[in-house]
Amino acid sequence: MFILAQQATVQWPIKYSSPKDGGGYEQHEFKGRFKLPSQPEVDELFTRLSSAARGELGAQAGTLDQEIVDKYFEGWPDNEVRDAQGNAIASNPVNRKVLLELPGMRVAVVRAFMQTLNGAAEAKN
Repeated sequence: MFILAQQATVQWPIKYSSPKDGGGYEQHEFKGRFKLPSQPEVDELFTRLSSAARGELGAQAGTLDQEIVDKYFEGWPDNEVRDAQGNAIASNPVNRKVLLELPGMRVAVVRAFMQTLNGAAEAKN
């Protein structure tokens, strides 16, 4: 059965790899909270991503991932992100900014967001 109801947000796993001393990477996973776009927004995103892949957006291509993060990444649920002592880090604008400044984190967040749209991509093909 399908229940027709608009779902405003979804929690989705974000997989992040951080470099570690001596070489290699440490794997991390936490749930992110994402605003779900409407189908017209999905269509526009895929059009812009296709244009970026073809090199048609020029300098604007580099800002597309930041736009996605700013518009759709709402943060994380309680207890999903912790400090080195194991204390929960609240999802707020300051902590969100710190998280997104980690090398490669923005890419991991965008990748997770795009995975939420896989059903939309499959429907278009």
